[in-house]
Order: sequence, then structure tokens, then C-alpha cells
Amino acid sequence: MTMPVLVLNASYEPVNITRARRALVLLIKGVAVIEEAHDRYVDIGVQLPCVIRLRQYRRLPLRIQTLSRKNILIRDGHICQYCGAKFFGADSFESGWRSSSNCSAFSAWP
Repeated sequence: MTMPVLVLNASYEPVNITRARRALVLLIKGVAVIEEAHDRYVDIGVQLPCVIRLRQYRRLPLRIQTLSRKNILIRDGHICQYCGAKFFGADSFESGWRSSSNCSAFSAWP
């Protein structure tokens, strides 16, 4: 019951990823319908869903990402966009970062 299930809004926009147990509760309450399911069945005769869609449209709050060094590194997967080196911490690169003096991770941030 710990399998991930994608929850879609009524307009087929992704809302979040939840556990199969929570998805089954939404299905039993009639809040959601199965869009795609696994071949397995649960004890109550319902297919185990992998994608569900909410019956009514739910307004989602606008998520505003703050522009910070941490969020940019997470977005880029901790890889320098200039030289391609792996970025581990505050001022450390995997190797060869000293040879590129115009490395964007250091020139973009004071």
C-alpha cells in the first residue's frame, strides 16, 4: 500500500503524488476516479490505481519559488552550467574547477 499514485486535477493537471492507501480512500469516498490502474486488485474488489483524477476542479495556490543559490543548485542538479563539474558544497567542485576562471557558479555569486 505504499506504492506512489499520481493525482490529477479535473483538468488533468498534476496535483501531487500520494500513496495507494490515500488514493483508495479518495476512490471509496467518490472524490476521484481511476484513470490508469495496475493489474492487481485490493481485497474490496477495486483495482490498485497508479493514476487517479479528481472529479471536481480544485484551485491550487500559486507556488512561487524564491531565487536563491540553494534553489538554483537544486534545479541544476548540483552541476556547474559553465564547466559541467559536480558541485558538492559552498566552494568545492569535483575536479578541475580552478582551471576555468570564468566558472558561472563563482562568477554569478559574490
